[in-house]
Amino acid sequence: MPPDRYMECRLEDFSPELVRRILDFCELPDAAPVWEEYDRRFDAAREDKRKGEATPEEMDQIMRWIAPTLEWLGYE
Repeated sequence: MPPDRYMECRLEDFSPELVRRILDFCELPDAAPVWEEYDRRFDAAREDKRKGEATPEEMDQIMRWIAPTLEWLGYE
C-alpha cells in the first residue's frame, strides 16, 4: 500500500503525540471524547501489569505462539 493509505503504530510508542498524528492521518477532529477515552483506557505501565498476571508457563506458551509474528515485525 502507498504510505498515504496506512500508518504504522506500535503500542509501546503510544502517546498523546501519536494520538494526534493518528487523528491527523485519519482526518478526524481533535475532540474531547478522544482524550477522555485515552485517559480512561491507556496506562503506560499496563504492559508490566499484564505480564504479572500470567504464570511463567503461560508466558512461555504465549511467546511460542507469537514469536514468529514478533520476529516478522522486527522485535527481538
